[in-house]
Amino acid sequence: RNFISQYAGTPVRVQGYVAFLRQATPESADCDWDSGSYLDWQISLVQNEYDARALSVLAEVTPRVRINHHWSLESLHSLSMDQHMPIRLSGWLYFDPEHPGDLGVTRATLWEINPVMQIELFDGSKWVVLDTLVK
Repeated sequence: RNFISQYAGTPVRVQGYVAFLRQATPESADCDWDSGSYLDWQISLVQNEYDARALSVLAEVTPRVRINHHWSLESLHSLSMDQHMPIRLSGWLYFDPEHPGDLGVTRATLWEINPVMQIELFDGSKWVVLDTLVK
């Protein structure tokens, strides 16, 4: 607990490639809402473009953060996955011990970026805030 508590809540910025992107299923953290606008988005971020999802860090984009942005799953998928643009996520370090069975399968660690506060994409010459790419 002491080890985890010294890092939990640390602001982080990580960059890489999206290996997997989806709308999460209802969970207790979101009051078990099943409406899409109330569900988290889960981003599996890997260091290299073709790394396996098992090597990823999970990042969660919450509805409470999205309300202040122009983000959509479709635009994020199009830019980060279809166009293979590198992505940079800023948020808070969070330890989620509820998914040990996912280790080595859909994630490399129980540490997450949650919530994601900013999403940027690399356009080939500079990092661009996702809000400016979609309106």
